[in-house]
Amino acid sequence: MHVGILGGTGPAGRGLGCRMAAAGIEVTIGSRDLARAEAVAAELVGSWPERSLPIRGSDNAGAAAADIVIVGTPWDSAVKTVQPLRDQLADKVVISMASALVRVGQQLQAITLGRGSVAATVQAALPASRITAAFHHLPAEDLSNLDEGLFADVLV
Repeated sequence: MHVGILGGTGPAGRGLGCRMAAAGIEVTIGSRDLARAEAVAAELVGSWPERSLPIRGSDNAGAAAADIVIVGTPWDSAVKTVQPLRDQLADKVVISMASALVRVGQQLQAITLGRGSVAATVQAALPASRITAAFHHLPAEDLSNLDEGLFADVLV
C-alpha cells in the first residue's frame, strides 16, 4: 500500500508518516515545496537509522498519486490544497485529519464551518473522491516517537 500525505511536512503529517512507514506502508510526504518535502523525508529516515522506513518526499501532486491520500494541512488550507488535485484525487479515498480549531487565550475552540466539518468541506471540493475523517485525536508528538507505543483512540 502507498499513502500520500498532502501538506505532510508539519508535525502531524511527519508523525503519521513515520508511524505508517514503521508499519511497512510506503509513504510519500507532500508539500507545496518539493525541496522541503525531500528534506523532511530525509530527516525522518535519518532519525531512525536502525529502521528501514519507506518514506520519500515529493510535491503535493506526487503525494496525490498514492493509493490513499491524507490531507495533513491545517484546516484553513485544506480546500486550497486539494482543489488543484481534484482530477488526480477522483475515485480515491481521501482522509481529512484537520479539525477547525482556533486558539482563544489558553484554550482551543472549535469553529462550526458552513458545511459542518473540514471533511464535509473537502468533500464539496472533491465530489468524485471518497472522503472520510480520521486521526483528529492523535497527538503529533506521540506519533513521531517510534520507540513508544501509541496509546490513543482513532476515531473514523
